[in-house]
Amino acid sequence: MIRDRLQSPGSKAERCNAAIGVVEIAAAVLMSLRRWRPDLSAAGSLLASGTFLVTLSLLVSTPGVFAPTNPFGGFLMKDIVLLGAALSTAAEAVDAATARRRALRP
Repeated sequence: MIRDRLQSPGSKAERCNAAIGVVEIAAAVLMSLRRWRPDLSAAGSLLASGTFLVTLSLLVSTPGVFAPTNPFGGFLMKDIVLLGAALSTAAEAVDAATARRRALRP
């Protein structure tokens, strides 16, 4: 019964998944602007970090996620690596935006 409610079209879980997907795509688009707008790229990286933190919260709230037979444990664990990458690219983009502002200053 619960599974049917979670998988029904228009369910709260489905809307939440769709919202997270939209945020992830927006973050990717912003991150891709690094060459032209490192400030927006930094914002995109921080946005991605937020989405990875949200999905990592499932590690705490999902029972049995670390069980060897559970395929979702590894799927969620990848977000630890992606969180580190997003924070690293955010730091690099902030440095690039700062350097760009200094270069544009008269």
